[in-house]
Amino acid sequence: MRIRKKSCLTDFFLIFLISDFYEESLSYETLPAAFPVAIPLCPVINFPHKQPPPKRQRKRKEGVPVMNTKLVRFTKYMLDAMFYIGIVLTAAIPVLFYFFGNYIESFRKYYVFQCVIYMASGVMALFIIKELRRMFLTVLTDNPFVMENAGSLKKMGKCSFMIALLSIIRLPVSLTPATAVIIIVFAIAGLFSIVLCQVFEKAVQYKLENDLTI
Repeated sequence: MRIRKKSCLTDFFLIFLISDFYEESLSYETLPAAFPVAIPLCPVINFPHKQPPPKRQRKRKEGVPVMNTKLVRFTKYMLDAMFYIGIVLTAAIPVLFYFFGNYIESFRKYYVFQCVIYMASGVMALFIIKELRRMFLTVLTDNPFVMENAGSLKKMGKCSFMIALLSIIRLPVSLTPATAVIIIVFAIAGLFSIVLCQVFEKAVQYKLENDLTI
């Protein structure tokens, strides 16, 4: 514990101010007159002053931002839930479409075709979520720039293109705005995944070169 004492010069300065308050100069005659006022201030003047302990700061490397692991873990758990719920929904497509066929003609008229297209799209979507889960594991271990993640992005891009292609095949029996939106969204997602794959490959190469130089 650090203890800091104020100097005698501070005590003398305060006594001088007190004597000046009485409009008298500091001398042997006037100094005792200042004692009744100075004595109550002695605990403040001479009492050791304890400095508060320094606040603990989170250790981090200079110039390296601290990753929000709570957000990453929450996203990982959400992807896990989506993955397992997606498996159940994909397996239940024949039953669901049989039920929807009572209300929607396209599901009743093209039951087998719709089941095949939607189940194939569901499998591709599950594969995308699986690769995302694998990538988030590397983020949690603070090692995201690896070639495996670049490969995952490439696979995700191919799966996105496959979903867009399956939706195009489904257009003759389900020409709706929702189908057009799905085609556009997954086509753009595929393009972004391929571009990000190339970016990751370059980042991994630079990382390996830096590791070798160090």
